[in-house]
Amino acid sequence: MQKFWSKSVEKNWRGRHARANALKDRLNSIEQVPASGLDVDRLWDKAFALLDLEGGKSATPLLQEIVATRPDHVQAQFHLGRLLLDDSRPEGVAHLERAIALDENCVPHACALLHEHFRATGQAAQLRELDARMDRHEKSLAASQAERREVKGSDTFIAHELTEAELQIL
Repeated sequence: MQKFWSKSVEKNWRGRHARANALKDRLNSIEQVPASGLDVDRLWDKAFALLDLEGGKSATPLLQEIVATRPDHVQAQFHLGRLLLDDSRPEGVAHLERAIALDENCVPHACALLHEHFRATGQAAQLRELDARMDRHEKSLAASQAERREVKGSDTFIAHELTEAELQIL
């Protein structure tokens, strides 16, 4: 049984081990940059690696620094909110709300985290409001998907106004 189990998990374990080593190497290369040379993108790289490697507690100060520097950083807002709520700190709600305001794609995941927080803290009114919000989001999503399924001659099209260089990137 031990041999069977070892063989069945070996491939997955090797992949995880290789990923962990790659993340450690990435963290080491980021650490080589002087603190004054760390921009928001490098801070995010470091925070993301720590989130993946260690689960997040050590990434919290970096996420706070990113959010202080660039409040419009969706991923930092989301993960900071998640970590704060995991730590039973209600200020995480504001960060998740900010992530939702910045990117509606965050709605399902952020609302799931908020739902768990409101349920655990007994905030029934917030739960009802959150459920209504999710219903509105799902209806809006279904309507937008239906709208994108077909193009009609009566549809209005707006020029993209991109430069040739921007088009090349796309």
